Amino acid sequence: MTRHPLSHVRSSIVDFRTVIPRTILPSRRCGTVVHEATIALVLASAILVTVVQVLALSAQQSRSQHQRLTASHEAGNLMEQLMARSWEQLTPEAVASIELSEMCQTTLRDAQLAIAVTPGSDGAKQLKIEIGWRHASGNQEAPVHLVAWKYPREETDQ
Repeated sequence: MTRHPLSHVRSSIVDFRTVIPRTILPSRRCGTVVHEATIALVLASAILVTVVQVLALSAQQSRSQHQRLTASHEAGNLMEQLMARSWEQLTPEAVASIELSEMCQTTLRDAQLAIAVTPGSDGAKQLKIEIGWRHASGNQEAPVHLVAWKYPREETDQ
């Protein structure tokens, strides 16, 4: 004789979780997949925003480094041109006509060039080159400075 499946229950209250297999009854975790997916989506979005901000900052730093390198090269080139001149040709009036190259003007926003020729106490002339520009945000970048001294050529008796 076969036993009835509920014959072991002694009260009138039946606990269907023990009698009916778990595959038929709804789970207590109903809807947790949606919650987990929402949390995963929020975390992925936060990570994506952080990565985009880091990439933007990296691009800005790279652009700033490129601009500073361009200004340094331009200052070096201008100093070479000035040092190639004779000591007598290095006057404030003569260097006032010097301008930045086209490449420098296009790379550096609102680029400004300042060249100063100052006589020194020992007969030398001090040459100061300063190149300044504005950042894309409109803030003034720290300028590039280059300083050199030019001495008059000494006459040798031969």
